[in-house]
Amino acid sequence: MEENTKSIIEKIENCTCLEDRYGRYLMRIKIKGHGEREYFYRAKDKSIESVQGGKVFYLSEEADKTVKDELVDYSVRIIGLEEWRAIKKYRKDKDLKICFGVCWNGEFKFEYCVRYRNRKGQEGSVYYKNSTLESMITKIYMISTVLDPKYEKTLLPALKSPTEKSIKKNPLYIAAKRNNDIYFINMLRKYYNLPEEKARKQFRDVFRRRRLPWLSEDYNKYYIVDCKGINTGLLRRSGYRILHRPYFAMFNSTHAAWQLNPCTKRGIDAAPDDQTPISFKEYLQLFEDAE
Repeated sequence: MEENTKSIIEKIENCTCLEDRYGRYLMRIKIKGHGEREYFYRAKDKSIESVQGGKVFYLSEEADKTVKDELVDYSVRIIGLEEWRAIKKYRKDKDLKICFGVCWNGEFKFEYCVRYRNRKGQEGSVYYKNSTLESMITKIYMISTVLDPKYEKTLLPALKSPTEKSIKKNPLYIAAKRNNDIYFINMLRKYYNLPEEKARKQFRDVFRRRRLPWLSEDYNKYYIVDCKGINTGLLRRSGYRILHRPYFAMFNSTHAAWQLNPCTKRGIDAAPDDQTPISFKEYLQLFEDAE
């Protein structure tokens, strides 16, 4: 509707915050009659501006509350991702912090967030889910162009087209190396047309450090595991997310066995009662076999 020549949006059907650009928020917003598009939100005058056409809409109190609630959720999502144990992390001073992990959606996708500080000292952040490796790298590269100029000779070449030597400065490579995630390392090297890197450490060395790595897509399924021998501490430290199935939802299921997926590091503390479980020792053997 029109009021004082301003286009007023009374209600927002759905919105997702993608980026905080120094207090100017990039959001994906669905408005009835306008579809779903990307807008910049300005809290000062309660307005949104179309990224594509520059069209400005002003928000009603209800619509503005919907946006502000999403901004709170955006902050919570970033904190939750940073605290997830399975996430790979990279930090460079106070200028750049990257957290990322696998987000399985029928194929390998990534969930990631970046906090950064530009050369003017302004702080920004991004959060994306179901992202391809290429789009994640591209976004991190674009962010790196606004950082302190001291990173131009190291960080930018390592993200754009690294050599065998400069990839060691790539933040995604560094984070994966710390996690001994050889599968992601080689996924990254393949993207940059570099030869595969062989694992230098055996699984038993990783196990001594009390951390299980991700396995490849070949192992992307739930294994039924006898709960008696499960080392829950090992799973927790390795970043597994175990969902609880309450007793009222236990139709044809049992808590005597769990379901564990070594590819996505997801689990359920219950399993179908008509399937024979393997031991936790046999489950660990999967990691030996994958070497």
